[in-house]
Amino acid sequence: MLTFDVETTNLRKGSALEPANRIVMVAWQHDNGEGWCHSRVQTHVGDILDARAFWRALEQHDELCCYNVKFEQHWLKRLGFDIDSKTWHDPMLAEKVLLGNVKKPMDLGSVCARYGFDVKDPVIDGLMKGGVCPTEMPQRRLLARCVRDVRTTRSLHYALRSKLFGL
Repeated sequence: MLTFDVETTNLRKGSALEPANRIVMVAWQHDNGEGWCHSRVQTHVGDILDARAFWRALEQHDELCCYNVKFEQHWLKRLGFDIDSKTWHDPMLAEKVLLGNVKKPMDLGSVCARYGFDVKDPVIDGLMKGGVCPTEMPQRRLLARCVRDVRTTRSLHYALRSKLFGL
């Protein structure tokens, strides 16, 4: 399985449907699909079309995992990738199933806090919520956020899968 996250410019909340938006970085990590990770989180800053290692990894994996997967799917579709050729996993949807009709915050930071995983960098999170474009944020901290999001998304996937299937 390949877990990944993208950071984008933020017009209309970073929507891939906004032509002026672009991906500014991507982070990804491979694992064997059973929770055992055999690689560090890899990153690419800049034009995602130049991220050859990411595209190779995307092609090599049948299963992909993202938090709020529709966001990354829209971006990949915009870039011409056949999103229907892969099996997708979304810890956010798993959490919604587990909560049933109980309303709780579903952002990654809130869900991570409920399961005891790292929460968002408060500086970057505050900038994001304040509408600052990621291109104007400290790149090192934004990249650290992207890497952390990959790690926690992967961890959440396995934790929630265990709860759903009793593994």
